[in-house]
Amino acid sequence: MNEEQIAELKAKYGKITTVIIPLDEDDDSKVLTYYLRKPDKQTRKMISKLANGEVPERAVIAGYNALRVAGDEVAALEKNDDALISAEDALIEVLKVQKAVIKKN
Repeated sequence: MNEEQIAELKAKYGKITTVIIPLDEDDDSKVLTYYLRKPDKQTRKMISKLANGEVPERAVIAGYNALRVAGDEVAALEKNDDALISAEDALIEVLKVQKAVIKKN
């Protein structure tokens, strides 16, 4: 995806995060690339609920399905356990919110 296409996504969805997930540790050219929008409150709640369920991997798949605005198909994650774990780590980073600044005056 080129800079112009990413700019179009930003104009439509706001902040876009690019997540590149390796599929093969021996071959750097085999990757999955996802362009994710900023998660909203409803999406965060859905992912959190699924993460606490019987099959937490569903939270990763559901999170990528909900946040993906472009890139590879999410179904490809389900076929590779290492990629799914890597995707989980990236999703956790995407879901983090900026810390508040507290100043004593």
